[in-house]
Amino acid sequence: MIDKYIEMSMTMDNNSHGSNKKCFYFDDYVLLCGNSVDRDNHAISKINVMKELKEKGVNVVRLLEYKRVGNRDYELQERAPGSELYDYHAYNSIAGQKQYLSRLKEISMQDDSFYDKFISDWDNILTTGLDVDPSKCNNFFFSNNQIYFIDLNRMGASYEQRNEYKYMEMAVVLRGGGLPWMCEKVTDEALSIIPIIYQKIGLSIIRMNGDIDTYIMQVDPNDRYGLRDFFVNKKVR
Repeated sequence: MIDKYIEMSMTMDNNSHGSNKKCFYFDDYVLLCGNSVDRDNHAISKINVMKELKEKGVNVVRLLEYKRVGNRDYELQERAPGSELYDYHAYNSIAGQKQYLSRLKEISMQDDSFYDKFISDWDNILTTGLDVDPSKCNNFFFSNNQIYFIDLNRMGASYEQRNEYKYMEMAVVLRGGGLPWMCEKVTDEALSIIPIIYQKIGLSIIRMNGDIDTYIMQVDPNDRYGLRDFFVNKKVR
């Protein structure tokens, strides 16, 4: 199947691009083309692992096929449902900033099952040796009140190192990275919503028997958002 989409891409302009690859969008698939995409056995391993994750109910966007043509690597992926969790360029316009705030509010109003699923999926991905890249908003898609993980890669550090900071990374993803401060027209309102999201993540961590003290220390070391008061002084445990 990948040959068909490689041939079609030859006469297309790419729809978007990352730091080392171009993306071509089709109805149900995305074709990635670059020189630094996973090679041969690594790609085959990733295909198998992502298939297993999907069968377990983890919200991953699967890598389906891989092929090397000359000096180019091609990956055929499922197309993610919904839209990017946050538009990283939202700060460029007032309309974009308002759209960011609207999505932030939407995330803050999600129920327990949303947060439990997000954390559980992240944990399941890490245990396979694949890694989540929290640095880009477009690595996470939002659809039907669920988050989908895309562009998973082999873990560059040890599992222990990646697992250590996962709570902080989860919090950063759900608030939209640095957007609360970059979207200056809505910063004050955004900062009033973030503690709600942080509290809900923490409550989910408690339900899943995670380390709430590490979460508080990583996410709110200076007690800016009142997490220690919420979880410790109010004994929300």
